[in-house]
Amino acid sequence: MSKKIIVSLIFLIVILTSCSQAPPSSLDVTDDATTVQGESGQYSTVIPYGNSAIRGIQNPDTNVSLNIDEMEVGLMDISKEFASPDKYLYVPGQVITEQEVFYLLQRELDDDQYNDQLTVNDEALNIGLNPILKDGDDPKDSKVYVSNIIEQDYVKQTDPDQVQMIALGVGIDSTYEYIDQKGRNQTIQISDEELITYAFNDIATKLITFIHSKEGYQDTNILIGFYKHSEDDLNTGKYMAYTYIDDSDQKIELVEVKEEYILFPSDQGAEYDSAINEQLIQLNSQLLKYFNDYAGLSGSGFYDDNQLQELTIKINANFYSTVDVQVFTNYVASELQQTMKTDADIIVEINQTNGEAVSLIEIPKNDQAKIFIY
Repeated sequence: MSKKIIVSLIFLIVILTSCSQAPPSSLDVTDDATTVQGESGQYSTVIPYGNSAIRGIQNPDTNVSLNIDEMEVGLMDISKEFASPDKYLYVPGQVITEQEVFYLLQRELDDDQYNDQLTVNDEALNIGLNPILKDGDDPKDSKVYVSNIIEQDYVKQTDPDQVQMIALGVGIDSTYEYIDQKGRNQTIQISDEELITYAFNDIATKLITFIHSKEGYQDTNILIGFYKHSEDDLNTGKYMAYTYIDDSDQKIELVEVKEEYILFPSDQGAEYDSAINEQLIQLNSQLLKYFNDYAGLSGSGFYDDNQLQELTIKINANFYSTVDVQVFTNYVASELQQTMKTDADIIVEINQTNGEAVSLIEIPKNDQAKIFIY
């Protein structure tokens, strides 16, 4: 009988290596596998913890900075609506292979292009999610939308061998870069409306058809989230919409996502929520005055329907003793309650500049600060 251990899954995000072997029609969970229990409201998983073959693979024709962790956490949050953590386990994606994702990220091929491809590789697949490139067409008609795909699988706790839901996060870009006939670099901005239209009319249909064509997955439930990447490293991306297909209803309907994460302080933060942005600038200024070895802060605000629900602040500094940590943490807690004017939950992670966590501050909605020294 397998042993059970308890750890938190919320921080169980690992760098997964690629694997090109064919996917199984069901997951092989051995008798030696161990259930890893997640925190309340978070997914548990099964170990040995497998690898997802497609994590981190990017379309070479796109030029975005991938934030895989953010994509994965966001997709997992959406998944909870359809696969409750109380009843389902999370498993890294095992259905799409490394070879298949390379074909999915390419352009669709017309008959002549596909025949040419088959002369080079007789096992080539014509499953590209990006539009066909037609010679002589205006580049505006042949944009590349899809940059990467992530996969998460969900199994019932009572039947961990069988995938019940496949969740796919599709990274899409709001810009298309190309070289014109004179050799100049050009960039086309893609509107949110165009991205959503292409996601609905093309990407969703093709992905669902592809997954359901695989042996053992003809009736598997599928969740697809469409994640718009940020154009730079200073701002965050966000899930724009999702669609869910179960085995009883094959109708595709896109649901707009009203949740997003905003970085502070930043130009994006100043535009989205100037009050919170300014308050964090003030907090940063106060900490600079107080502590010589203070190295800076960054914040991430979680918004639901334009309302701030949770603000996570990461603070870095050099500490030389436990007393340093205690004094600094108490000062931060005091400044937070004077500076931050919000009803949202506030979580502050204080770290050494080498990344080592030293303390944590939690301020629940309209409550007193709780301090944890490690």
